[in-house]
Amino acid sequence: MSDLPEETALATISKNELYELARSLVAIPSDPKLGTQAVVAYLQSFLAKEGLICHVEAVRPPTHLNLVVEHSASSGRMRLLLNGHIDTVPPTDLPQAVRLDEQRLSGRGAVDMKGAVAAMSLALVAINRAGISLKHGVMLSAVAGEEIGGIGTKAFLDTGRRPEMAVIGEPTQLRLVAAHKGVEWMELQFSGKAGHASCPEQGANAIVAASHAVIALNELASRINTSIRHPLLGGATLNIGAIHGGTMPNVVPDSCTVRIDRRWLPGEEIESIVDDVSQIVQQAARSVPGVHVELIRMDETRHNCPMETPISHPLVRTMQFVLANLGLPSDPCGVPFGTDAPWLAAYGIPSIICGPGDIAQAHSADEYIDLDQLWMSLKVYLSTIQRLCGEAQL
Repeated sequence: MSDLPEETALATISKNELYELARSLVAIPSDPKLGTQAVVAYLQSFLAKEGLICHVEAVRPPTHLNLVVEHSASSGRMRLLLNGHIDTVPPTDLPQAVRLDEQRLSGRGAVDMKGAVAAMSLALVAINRAGISLKHGVMLSAVAGEEIGGIGTKAFLDTGRRPEMAVIGEPTQLRLVAAHKGVEWMELQFSGKAGHASCPEQGANAIVAASHAVIALNELASRINTSIRHPLLGGATLNIGAIHGGTMPNVVPDSCTVRIDRRWLPGEEIESIVDDVSQIVQQAARSVPGVHVELIRMDETRHNCPMETPISHPLVRTMQFVLANLGLPSDPCGVPFGTDAPWLAAYGIPSIICGPGDIAQAHSADEYIDLDQLWMSLKVYLSTIQRLCGEAQL
């Protein structure tokens, strides 16, 4: 198949135009407190001037908003969704200055993931400028609240829109991610009885009970990592991430809290996972008479299910072709972090993750995105649109 349509479209965009759009988006703060209102206003103005159909939609008004951009087609089918979030985690204590030099764009949100949103936006602009007719439609959802539970993508789906497949631009160094782990945070609250350290038998030591639970959970972590496996994701994991309890050395502690992170795989059931952890910690609590434990599933991760799109799916095959054609690695892979893809999968929308930059830079004090990767991502998204939605398809 000829590359002429996408080459024609790419010629309408300059590298500096892409870099400046990304810089402008990064320069607008959009952490959970401030929301995405200002970013949406800027991007909507930019894209509307290019003749694209834009919809500003409430998520948690007035601050948390989505921007949905449509490029319709002759068939009336909305085949492809480009999805990216425009919210960020909060800034560090010393907010990072936005910097654009010859090699990278630095600033909160550069890689996670306003750079990808800029590339996706200009992919639609390029098709419009070049006057390319599409057989099937493509849309961009620039969403709020991925960092606070996926509220933007969920709101997008609540409108009833059902594109046939989706590409999410989270940073993968432009690797094709066809699966990722789910994330479940659990808080274990141990409650005992306070007492004086001179007579510890008169109390019920919550820390001792929690320590038994920690040892048992660490043994569980080793078992699941070797026994529960996935060809792209490796083993399931459990991490004991925080423990807090007690007040003074001479007081028997009546409370202790343990927080754990469980990364789970496609094919596992979350109810079974929670039950296994509960049974282990309940038994640990019984080792200290008078101590009780409650397991709480933390709200921060209730949406973080695992995701898997079969490598035989046309979306995966098409992305493999696109990446190989651009000289990039094309083998499907998996990642341990979560995205908005499970929300889409829950509504029957197969998804892959492919975006510029390194996830290791996300949430860091020196967040940045490589400009060569950013420019290449525009080529990837343009080529993907052409092959999935163009008049002549792969």
